[in-house]
Amino acid sequence: MSREYEAIGLITEELFKENLRIVFDRLPKAARFFVLSGNEWVRPRNAGRWLFQPTADVNRWSKEVVEDYQNGVFIDVHPYLVEHDAVDPEQASHFRRSVYYRIYEDIVTRIGADKGAARDMAVGNGE
Repeated sequence: MSREYEAIGLITEELFKENLRIVFDRLPKAARFFVLSGNEWVRPRNAGRWLFQPTADVNRWSKEVVEDYQNGVFIDVHPYLVEHDAVDPEQASHFRRSVYYRIYEDIVTRIGADKGAARDMAVGNGE
């Protein structure tokens, strides 16, 4: 990839948010979308843990933009990291399969709840 692209540094907050809005504005209004946070905490082997600020910034920016869209949901991955070894020690942005499965179950539940609410509204059971 380094042969095809040139690194120009970290993206700015303004450009990152603008790019998200371009993508989200092109989604159908009826479509739900979910944005997962990145893992902000790095835990090198035997070195405790520390906050990785660039990921924390991108998470904050993402959440701020997603909150502007009624059909969007920002999901913080940290509550799903319940096992002591849920995070890959070599790649802090990768998790065990059980983590992804819990996130999947949450998304399915949210989608199901929305469908149930829509069904209730359609038959006059909603408020």
